[in-house]
Amino acid sequence: MDKITKLAQDHGEIFETLAFFNESISKITLDDKKSSDECVANLNTFFGKQLSEHFKYEENEIFPLVLSIGKAQEKHLVRELQHEHIDIMEKVDEIKDLIISMGYPDKCDKSRLEELVKLNKTAIETILKHARKEDSQLYPFLKDKGYKFQ
Repeated sequence: MDKITKLAQDHGEIFETLAFFNESISKITLDDKKSSDECVANLNTFFGKQLSEHFKYEENEIFPLVLSIGKAQEKHLVRELQHEHIDIMEKVDEIKDLIISMGYPDKCDKSRLEELVKLNKTAIETILKHARKEDSQLYPFLKDKGYKFQ
């Protein structure tokens, strides 16, 4: 499988994962400590590891290539995507900071859970918009140029 196909597949997996987390985090209740703990831990792992590794790959492999072969429009797109990576990771940091401050179970109140749900939804919306931009503009550009990464 070439790397462009793999990235497209990764984005499909991200969409599925984000849909799962969006549904599960919105269903967290104070009466269900075990499932909320699991969901928060999974969310933290997903945002902290999987997303970070995905961005790192794009920044080290894909973006430099586009910057070297692209015209002004593609270079501008890459710079937008780089800024979006920073914005997304800042949202992830906010989520992690809130998770840490929640201190299960004694500090886990309804307002903090609602804030976590709100932050999660904002992060998901931002990630989905970002992924759609890559899928609709960045990867077709590379495919049109005939790039198949091994």
